[in-house]
Amino acid sequence: MTEAVETLVQADVWEVPITDIHFPEKHRIRTEYEDVAKKDVAERHRIVDLADSLSRFGQLSPMVVRESRPEDETDAPYFLLDGGRRYKAFSLAYGLGQEIPGLSGGNVQVIFRAPEDDADSILLEYNANKHRKDFTWQETVEYISRIHNIFIRDNPDGWTHKHTAEAIKESLMTVRYSSSLLKHKSLWHENEEIEQASSIRVAYAKVQSLIKLRDREEEGSDVLTAPSMPTEAPQAPQAGLSLHSEPKPAPPSAPGDLSALAAKLVQNADCREWIEQFEENSFDWCHWDPPYGGGQSGGAHSSKPGIDDSEENAFGLMEDMFPEIYRVLKPGSWLAIWCHPKFTHAIRLMLTGHEKDLEKDICYFCEKPWGRYGEALPDHCSGAEFGFWVNRYPCVWIKDRKADGHDTKRHLINDYETYLLAGKVVMELPELVDSSGSNVHRDIEAPAKNVRRHIMEKPGKLLHEILTKISVKGSLGFDPSVGSASLMEAALVSGRRAYACEKDQAYWAGARATTEKVLKVVVEAGILKLEE
Repeated sequence: MTEAVETLVQADVWEVPITDIHFPEKHRIRTEYEDVAKKDVAERHRIVDLADSLSRFGQLSPMVVRESRPEDETDAPYFLLDGGRRYKAFSLAYGLGQEIPGLSGGNVQVIFRAPEDDADSILLEYNANKHRKDFTWQETVEYISRIHNIFIRDNPDGWTHKHTAEAIKESLMTVRYSSSLLKHKSLWHENEEIEQASSIRVAYAKVQSLIKLRDREEEGSDVLTAPSMPTEAPQAPQAGLSLHSEPKPAPPSAPGDLSALAAKLVQNADCREWIEQFEENSFDWCHWDPPYGGGQSGGAHSSKPGIDDSEENAFGLMEDMFPEIYRVLKPGSWLAIWCHPKFTHAIRLMLTGHEKDLEKDICYFCEKPWGRYGEALPDHCSGAEFGFWVNRYPCVWIKDRKADGHDTKRHLINDYETYLLAGKVVMELPELVDSSGSNVHRDIEAPAKNVRRHIMEKPGKLLHEILTKISVKGSLGFDPSVGSASLMEAALVSGRRAYACEKDQAYWAGARATTEKVLKVVVEAGILKLEE
């Protein structure tokens, strides 16, 4: 036994450099210990979340090691027996330069074990993993709700679900669904499907379906009817602009008035937080180009430093935003959303509300057969908490690439981009404002490389064509990721009103300045006027 190991045996828990521990990934029972960069998205997220937990709360449980042997083929004095995820998370945290509370830089806490032989080592690993059990959705709901209530107790002035989501590093929808599910805890054990739900989202949808079913039974009818509109329609948020039927001289206004209005229309915020300020049924249309990063155009565009525009982040963002977009759109309104061609099936199904049960090859919510790409599913999911009707065929912008400056021989996908049209379903299929036009936009030049304000900027002519399909003059819409403000420009010039937000401060500053310039033009031209 080496001197280092002899010293270690004398203590219950010891602190050692992580570089002194050998982690033999390829020989582990758990295949998830393979390089996380090659694993599935969920496993990468688990490692990242654990690294974040370590940097916030320190190491809660020591790893288990033994003395290294000649057959281990390592110079490290210790061999890891248990704690593979913690090892990966520590490596990630220290690699990013993070400090771990209670530990010296680069160190970890370990317990030393001395297995008698290789069989004993494998038995230890087997038993350490055999009894590991993930939280059920019920346990997660209880924990999140308990934490949320403690936060409210300790922060009585305006603590919200959003604050809890930020504090515990969970999505806003997970926290909201948890609070709602706890209020209906009495229903958990009444329905086997609810009790056996695979996730909080699935449980929430099934509880909501059960509540709706009981409400219909109490009303004495099992027939779905069109949603009744309130006697007094909800007031849409006022953009400070209204249509003017005939051109008139622009009302006198100081530049500061337009500057303040531009700041109101285009806000610097995370769209998930920004959209919460709007009431249900507030908007007539939505246009959104989520941040997909370089993969959106075959790798031709590099990501902006400081912005997480990975595919994983984009899909997480859409999962949070789709229910909110559905909430604030009026019944029968339309969403135009841009997507990479390879993602059209996945995003279409997300919009329709369907979610796949991998074991049964059906939708969790409506229990309809899935099919290869979900083509066997209905156009919208009847069992989910929301469900757009989505065109099965994406719309296509075929570009004139002369002005763009990218090598189309290398990145062929740059020759076109796609978007989907999604309608907020009422009883019958919603109709486009302009349903006679083609779903293909041909030979519209992309903004020239030396004049475009944003790497993925869409030309005004294209945006105008899209707006005429999904909206009418005088209508109110929004863009959750406005980028260069080209959508705001197209909307205002065509007599529409719009709100927008942008998370990146530099892009937001440019979008706000552009919006102010466009406001000056449309007000002077009499297209829109400032309200008194």
